[in-house]
Amino acid sequence: MPSGEGPNAAAGPDSVSGSVRSASWRARLWDQLVDGRSSQEMIERIIVWGFGLFRLGVILQVNGSLIWMASINKLTWTGAVLIPLLSLWSIVFFGMAWRRHSMMRLPACLGWFDMGLTIIAMALVELTATGSAEVLSTWQAWTFGYAAGSLPAAAGWLRSPPVAALPAIAIGLTGGGTYVAAAWVVPGVDHGTLLINSLTFVIFSVVPTVLVAGVRQLAISADQNRRQAIAATADLERTRYQFHTHNVTGLLTQLARVDTPADLLPALRSQAIAEANRLRRVVLHQRWQQANPMIDQPVRINLRSTVVEALRGFAGMPIESRVALIRDVEVSRAVADGVALAIHSLLYNVQFHAQADTVVVHADRDDNSWVLTVTDDGVGFDPASTEYSFGLRSQVIGVAQAHGLTVEIISSPGQGTSVSLRGSVN
Repeated sequence: MPSGEGPNAAAGPDSVSGSVRSASWRARLWDQLVDGRSSQEMIERIIVWGFGLFRLGVILQVNGSLIWMASINKLTWTGAVLIPLLSLWSIVFFGMAWRRHSMMRLPACLGWFDMGLTIIAMALVELTATGSAEVLSTWQAWTFGYAAGSLPAAAGWLRSPPVAALPAIAIGLTGGGTYVAAAWVVPGVDHGTLLINSLTFVIFSVVPTVLVAGVRQLAISADQNRRQAIAATADLERTRYQFHTHNVTGLLTQLARVDTPADLLPALRSQAIAEANRLRRVVLHQRWQQANPMIDQPVRINLRSTVVEALRGFAGMPIESRVALIRDVEVSRAVADGVALAIHSLLYNVQFHAQADTVVVHADRDDNSWVLTVTDDGVGFDPASTEYSFGLRSQVIGVAQAHGLTVEIISSPGQGTSVSLRGSVN
């Protein structure tokens, strides 16, 4: 059989094209509803669509009432004139709101005109009514349904959300009062039902206004939180960049200086290679964590091995290492990484700034805790009057505190510096 002539050939390209057009139409409709640049814009679009569809339902009902009343020869001149007029106005009103993607962007006078037209139409119909059926009980009393469905739209365009309930109450009382006053003298009307029905206008005006004001406030808070989160993320990225390049920058500066002693260059090159490898490991590890968020890593790392490995890149410095006492201490990978980074930062500070002749890395432990101390005999500083550098503030104190460690700094001008990290054995 030739290609395309099977039993489903007729449902081939045309059917696919129709499905694509249908999906495209639905996508455009959804974009119109939620494609806002902020939560506030999205909420405003939803409000327009919500109240617009609600008003459309009311229009369908009153036009059904018009057809029904015409079919039983009970259509009055007020219904014949006002139902098409109100239907047309509703389409125009919500069309303008839809084009602006917000009822709040409509001139307030249009909102008040919408409410006024509704109340005037209701009064006019009831004042010309000849029996209770045109006011209560049946859809001959179509103005009650139209007004009850139209007054809630005030919640969409009322300004000043904190006090929006006040004009909403005024609209509800005006609608209810007009309904009762105009229909009170209609022959055969039940006054009790009339009074109870009038409460509908107040409820349908106030409750949507309060709800819409609350939703708008939530949208404002969501946008503020989003902006704060974006700013915090940007700050975090800047801090992370500085965090990982701080030591490298110092190394590059030392390598680039023409007055750097030649006998230090081999050690500096080794440190630069070690830092490059560390940065590579950090990037690869972050990528691995993002790709494998649920895979457990080794939970305990030997602390002495961590310290020895951290000291390996500083062979050119006069370092005395006394860390045998922590050979049995094991810590989490996060704590081990934090300790290694703190040691690197402390030793780079000594190398670049302290002018020290001797550096001692000493470790001790008891039954409950361990302590690691880096001491130098350099120029020192006054902790009370000196602002800590980025390395000491972020790469030592910040990292230590982030992993539950305590930091103690002892220093004075001309007397060197001692920095201790303390953590729990358990």
